[in-house]
Amino acid sequence: MKQISIALIFVSFAHVAHASEMAKANAEKASNFQVTLGGTLDTQAGYRSQKSALNTDLNGNPLHKGAIVNETRIVLDTQGKIGNLKYGGYIQMYADASPHYNGPNPRIGKKLFAFVESKYGRSEFGGGQAASAQMQVSANTIARLPGGINGKAQKWIGEFVYLPGASKDSKKFSSHFVKWPSLPIDADHESAAGKVTYITPKVNGLQAGFSYIIDSELRGTVSKTQSVFRTSDKEYNNVFDGAIKYETKFKDIEFATALTGQMGKAKRKTSTLARHDLRAWELGALAKYMGFSLAGSYSDWHHSASPKFKVNGEKSGASYWTAGIGYERGKLGTSVTYFNSIRANSNSAHPFDPNFSDVGFNRFELLCIGADYKLMPGFMPYAELSLFRMKHKGAAISNRGTIVLAGTKLSF
Repeated sequence: MKQISIALIFVSFAHVAHASEMAKANAEKASNFQVTLGGTLDTQAGYRSQKSALNTDLNGNPLHKGAIVNETRIVLDTQGKIGNLKYGGYIQMYADASPHYNGPNPRIGKKLFAFVESKYGRSEFGGGQAASAQMQVSANTIARLPGGINGKAQKWIGEFVYLPGASKDSKKFSSHFVKWPSLPIDADHESAAGKVTYITPKVNGLQAGFSYIIDSELRGTVSKTQSVFRTSDKEYNNVFDGAIKYETKFKDIEFATALTGQMGKAKRKTSTLARHDLRAWELGALAKYMGFSLAGSYSDWHHSASPKFKVNGEKSGASYWTAGIGYERGKLGTSVTYFNSIRANSNSAHPFDPNFSDVGFNRFELLCIGADYKLMPGFMPYAELSLFRMKHKGAAISNRGTIVLAGTKLSF
């Protein structure tokens, strides 16, 4: 009996020791996986001055010229590590009192993806940015808050132009101008489409990236498969997105250049709505020296999304270029960025309107002068002055004006 008791005591000690080792292993494993909750709160005051005839909505109702607005995002960042293997996920959600301006509304999530990273590169799965957007080099990459030519200014501009004989939807200028310095999937469509992305390790300053999107309309859960069709009159199937980037340093000069591109199959219902397939690229360069930055880019969309049918005299296609200079010293950052685009008969975001045709290229110009200041950790006031011009070849009235923005961005 005494021998059995002694044996039980030894077995108990063995179980306790094993449980202790397991608890230690689990603690080590838990310490290698971190969950970080954060976000941003951007409070902005803005004022718009533009052609009075265009300072209304599509129904003619007058719009406010000034307002105070918020943009709030909640970020959940999870990261773990086993040996040399990193893994995790990134969730960025909007938390505003109204639907977000980046449709479709109501919009809840912005970036939602999981990732695995090793010495062989990084792979992402879900609704993150495509490789071209992550690796882009352009004037907008040096813009200060609230974003310059790729920021908030475009959202304050009146949303339509007067087009003789056009339907209400086709009056929206988003279908007749290139407003953003991005390739079509990011400029005209939602970057949150489901995708797979792979980015190589950086070798001697050289890096490449690749993304694949089945359908640019498939965003979100499986419910979208019940409402998004393989054939429609807009967007693309089988999108291939790629980028090559090179970075180097000569003494005190930092240099970067990137070539990005997209190609895909244009979705269509009937032959009468046939559109050109997606073919677009951008080449950009950036140099930094003693706090100064100089950057620029050129992009050609070719005839992407333009209707294949056109009459004599019609134009089609789109392109843009950017240029910018920035300076950063201590807590202060400033930038001047410029965006110039042309577009004709390229209704990639809306169905082709047979009542409308482009007799020439529509031009959009935007000049942004901005500055921000790191007043406290995570707290940055900013101000920006933007001048814009929209020249529409077929419109009775074109638009031009000024946008003044000032605000604070809190990062937590």
